[in-house]
Amino acid sequence: MTNRYLYFQPQYVSKFVCDGATCPNNCCRRNWNIEVDGETYARYASLKPELLDLLARDDATGKFYMRQHPCPLLTDGGLCRLQLEHGEEFLSLVCRTYPRQTFSFGKFFERSLSLTCPLAAQMILFTDEPLGFELVEVSEKVHGGKIILVDEMHVPESLFAHVVEIQIAMISILQRRTLTIDQRLIVLGFFLDRLDEIISGGVDFDALTKLIAAYESKKFLSEQVPRMFASVNFNAEEFSRRMTQVLANLRGEEFSSAGELLDFTAERKLFTARHATLMENFLVNEMFTNCVPWRNEATVAQNFGLFVAAYKVFELLAFAAYKQNLFVKSELLRLVDLLTSQTDNTTATRLNLLNLFAGDDMFSLLEIFLEGRFKSDGTVDAPRRCD
Repeated sequence: MTNRYLYFQPQYVSKFVCDGATCPNNCCRRNWNIEVDGETYARYASLKPELLDLLARDDATGKFYMRQHPCPLLTDGGLCRLQLEHGEEFLSLVCRTYPRQTFSFGKFFERSLSLTCPLAAQMILFTDEPLGFELVEVSEKVHGGKIILVDEMHVPESLFAHVVEIQIAMISILQRRTLTIDQRLIVLGFFLDRLDEIISGGVDFDALTKLIAAYESKKFLSEQVPRMFASVNFNAEEFSRRMTQVLANLRGEEFSSAGELLDFTAERKLFTARHATLMENFLVNEMFTNCVPWRNEATVAQNFGLFVAAYKVFELLAFAAYKQNLFVKSELLRLVDLLTSQTDNTTATRLNLLNLFAGDDMFSLLEIFLEGRFKSDGTVDAPRRCD
């Protein structure tokens, strides 16, 4: 009897098929370090030693990478020569799995797709239905041979069994379409702040159950959520200052152009409201793919700050494209690739951004980045007192 493993994943993962011949931005052509794992290196050395001439060794890490960009094994038709001649099993783990990203929580696993892949990003961003999620069983063959397990999650082991229910609650908050995107993020911030209290110094499981139940309660949403919005006083000046710092840490002239649109104008609010589904899909996927708030070894507030700041950059990039009459799928796919390749996949950039929020608590981040008093049509709610 073969072992089977339980995976939690967006439903799109099962539908995704990599097609290098039709991909508009083939990953094999990118200026990325394509790592060749030890098992693959040994296979090459034994069965096809001439491939070793294509590899370079990083003296600092001892890892091997393809020394040329684009990959020298790429055919004119956009396909991999190794895969064509020897099958998928001959590929390195990186090549077999990208854009799939898999994380482990003990005996439980999560898998999603990176937005740096344009085929995946198109599936994720441009759907009108909320992203759906599923629990699936994965065979030993797939689990052992076709994924990379990344042990970057800084989650207390005692919380492993509750990760899914926490994430389902966060997904539900981000997909609550009666609220603006900023309002959903404010609710998520309050949720994470309370979660941080519950899991600090040992998990209070009773309090965790009550927290999740509260955020699923219609009474809580009707009575407490408006108080959250009323208590958050958006600081436009600080928003501009902090976003200028964030943009300065990102490479690409597009980020300079976006910096010219930092004023929180009515036009930008209406633009975001009109394209809230696009923004929602970006947020839900980024939250899940980056296992917010656990991926980075930093405070919950810092992880949330990085998450919200990256979203605000995407919002600015999309609005800048709209202002330049470039608000089309191909341009949005290029921009989301440019952003997430740095915020999700470039360690130095991610750490620099996390450091920007080292002195902030959750409430200060809410007031810096989010405006809770605007309705979905961009109009202003009357100020409410928080008793």
